[in-house]
Amino acid sequence: ISHNKIVAAGCILPVSKNRNIDAQWKVATIYDIEKNYNKAFEWYKKVANNGLVKAQILMGNIYFNGMAGVIEKDYVESFKWYKKAAAQGFQKAKQRLQTLCKRYSQECKNLESI
Repeated sequence: ISHNKIVAAGCILPVSKNRNIDAQWKVATIYDIEKNYNKAFEWYKKVANNGLVKAQILMGNIYFNGMAGVIEKDYVESFKWYKKAAAQGFQKAKQRLQTLCKRYSQECKNLESI
């Protein structure tokens, strides 16, 4: 990790622990850029659970595609995250749910009750 990123992380980490979703997103992004995918995933999930729509979409994408060495594809989890983002009115999440249901129509019928 570069010196600048260490300094930035040192400034952001204390704020991020206080549920500041912008700081949490930045921490996740730093880990992602540095290819520390386990830590990036941990922080993306934390910020998604705190309600940041773009993080919820990202979690849906991660579970839909898998994340090398971190997460296997999981369409049930993908559906859950897209549904959370769609519930906040995010149109792209609604489109992703439609795409997921078109590709996996039988599975989607089972998922809709989630």
